[in-house]
Amino acid sequence: MKEYNIDFLVAGLVLLLLILYHFMRQKKLDSSSTRIFWCFIMVGISDVLFDLLSTLLIAGDNGSFAWLSKLCLTTLYFLQILVPLSLVYYAMSLRNLPRSGTQKAMMGWTVIPTLMAVTVLFNYWNGWLFYFDSQGLYHRGSAYMLMYYYAVLYAAAVGLVSVYYRKELGKRNVWILWEFLLLEGICTMVQAFTGKYLMTGFGISLGITILYLTISNPGVYIDNLTGVFGKLYFAKWFQEQVDKGKHIHMVAVHVRNLKQINKIFGNSSGDQLLVQLTERLSEIGDNIKIFRISGRRLLLMMQSLSDYEKCRDKTQEICGQTFLVNGEQISISWVICGIVNGETLKEADMLLAYLEYMSGLVSDRERTALIQSSARIMEGFLYEQEIERFLETALEQDLFEVYYQPVYSISEGEYVTLEALSRLRHPALGYIPPDVFITLAEKNGYISRIGNMQFRKICRFIKENERIMDQIRNVKVNLSPLELLKHGHIKALMDIIREYELKYSYFQFEITETVATEYSENLIMAADEFLKAGIGLCLDDFGSGFANLNTVLKLPFSAIKIDRSLLVGAGEKPHVARFYQNIVSILKDMGYQIVAEGAETKEDTELLRSWGVDMIQGFYFSKPVNEETILELLGRSKV
Repeated sequence: MKEYNIDFLVAGLVLLLLILYHFMRQKKLDSSSTRIFWCFIMVGISDVLFDLLSTLLIAGDNGSFAWLSKLCLTTLYFLQILVPLSLVYYAMSLRNLPRSGTQKAMMGWTVIPTLMAVTVLFNYWNGWLFYFDSQGLYHRGSAYMLMYYYAVLYAAAVGLVSVYYRKELGKRNVWILWEFLLLEGICTMVQAFTGKYLMTGFGISLGITILYLTISNPGVYIDNLTGVFGKLYFAKWFQEQVDKGKHIHMVAVHVRNLKQINKIFGNSSGDQLLVQLTERLSEIGDNIKIFRISGRRLLLMMQSLSDYEKCRDKTQEICGQTFLVNGEQISISWVICGIVNGETLKEADMLLAYLEYMSGLVSDRERTALIQSSARIMEGFLYEQEIERFLETALEQDLFEVYYQPVYSISEGEYVTLEALSRLRHPALGYIPPDVFITLAEKNGYISRIGNMQFRKICRFIKENERIMDQIRNVKVNLSPLELLKHGHIKALMDIIREYELKYSYFQFEITETVATEYSENLIMAADEFLKAGIGLCLDDFGSGFANLNTVLKLPFSAIKIDRSLLVGAGEKPHVARFYQNIVSILKDMGYQIVAEGAETKEDTELLRSWGVDMIQGFYFSKPVNEETILELLGRSKV
């Protein structure tokens, strides 16, 4: 007993048992890496346990138990063959490979362990690795260091493989595997060179502890509020189901009014509402997995169509119920999205993007809605995905164009200003609606780059044709909310104007209702910069649903464009006409220049003239046209 220090073995065993206890208590994850990690823990516990038993028996120097010592030590050697192999299998399970690819890769790693196992088995008779003499005393064999060489070989191989497959494993996982190897290597060398301090098992326990805390802790994948699986685990689980060729059907619940509930009843009430909703959904069936993938969205996953139909109907029923939270009855506004055979989308990110797209199809005016995936909806989603991919190419090759739509003055009988509009043509899909590619550009962070590129084209066009500024008052340029509020973007636009040696007064920037309503300090600062430089501001889309006169009064607009939606029905409905006319009268009395949008017929134009509107923009006068055509239009003195 004096020859060996077993303190590290005892500490390692206690540590591994604690990990096993906590691991088993947590919610089980259905993934290959989780199952392999559980096996790794069991191999580690067995290794340390048999290392401890063998040491105690050998140190006892009792020849009568030599057979038991030999059995325990032989078992320990088999386990020490399994430990490096388990680490390899675990590392392979972390790679983003199809299941078949992972299995083939793992098969190649079993050759050397198999040969080592045969060596250990024959050692029972030949004593190459260890043996017991006639008095039952333990002795090292001539090939005693073979096990250490094997461990070093596999450690080096795992290290090299982790570097080679660093993209599949991820940088973080590679570093964690190297930490395991470093700890185990230090502990193994200490034991190999001292023979007294039994630290190999302790190194295994430390390594497994690191893996548990950083990669394979089930708690990381559980949503703290609701206790269901989180978004991080959803990505892993979905990919594994796809790799296995499983059918995946799902029902997504999006709580639309959660922010409003938080404001009215408090955040704690909103949290309790989500907990209650999750608990009710959990009772639908045992074959359903629930994930919380965002603050307001839950995903219910199942693999049979009968379960799907039951879940969809039951979910709709549950979401229509009233929830009692802190003594208050609360109803939720929801969108339920149903998808059959979601595995066809292949990737978790693609599936989540599709759910986002489906939810976006539901009007804000609809309090509740059930939307079922269909070929038409999928076609629309794939169209947007193609446009999203094409945006990168369009940016790199500068494929965006600038079109101009003139504004006509009735009193002057000619065009008096231009609105610059961005256009994008896909080689196969044709012209892409501006609201589609602009929304996607904002989503992907491209909008500022596109805005700067387009503004340079506008400035170049004006510089090359500066004589047109003798005829028109200004060129109106739309600013996206993200452009307007981005730090430094306003300065960049003004620098471009100076670069082309143009007058600031040539330009008027249009701000939509949505931006104006989101009144902020950044917006005021931007407006002040424009005014100081002599650049005008125009409120776009007035009347489309957000802005009000209070917004107009707060910001220094010089012109207001009335949205075309207010003109719909004005010719047939007197109250619509009166409403439009009164808006025009009020805004004109306040000193604003008025531009009416959406005039498509002579009747529209005559109505607007009778209401005192002078400047009109619409297809009746001209659609948006390219540079060459707009120059031709402006070349005609009168229209």
